[in-house]
Amino acid sequence: MDLLWANVTFLPKPGLKPIKQVHLYTKWRSVVLHPFKDELCPLPPNDIIRLVIKRGKPRKNNDTSTTATQTNNTSATSTTTKQSKSKEHET
Repeated sequence: MDLLWANVTFLPKPGLKPIKQVHLYTKWRSVVLHPFKDELCPLPPNDIIRLVIKRGKPRKNNDTSTTATQTNNTSATSTTTKQSKSKEHET
């Protein structure tokens, strides 16, 4: 049995993104049962907390007219491309 485990290489744990570590601690720790809080929602290191605070909260773009125009232009371009491809097949 020892020979089977002698050549095994273990992959490193992927871990959590810094924002998720802080989110688990701040939002979900209060919901988790007391005996499991330290294991499931531990306090992230100070450097990770500072990093998340520094990045700030992601903001949505309030200018919807620009987004709608870009979407319409993209769909118009794809429609034109489809029409030109269908014409190529006809000839």
